[in-house]
Amino acid sequence: MKKGVIALTVLGVLIIVILTFSKLNKIEPIAKNSPTPVAIANLDSDSDNLADWEEALWKTDINNPDTDKDGAPDGEEVTLGRNPTVKGPNDKLLDHPLGITGSAFKDDKNLSATDR
Repeated sequence: MKKGVIALTVLGVLIIVILTFSKLNKIEPIAKNSPTPVAIANLDSDSDNLADWEEALWKTDINNPDTDKDGAPDGEEVTLGRNPTVKGPNDKLLDHPLGITGSAFKDDKNLSATDR
């Protein structure tokens, strides 16, 4: 009798372990309406032509298209070489953050203003 109870207990524990691990290893499919990585990378919450990830680099507000409130959208300021966190007109950025001139990336039209 004891051997039967022990065998049933062991069998029950094995079934529980197998069911638990089968549920843990099950990968749920991505929902049809989930955003793609490209859509996430291009997300621009405030429509200022500066993606949210770029706003993080520039330390601008992703919910305010004109962080420094000088009348120019953040993306336009970056494109024009102006600092989107400093109120104009004296908000020109250096040609290169480290002061290096003649960057090879400056004329590459495939790069965003942030990448340049």
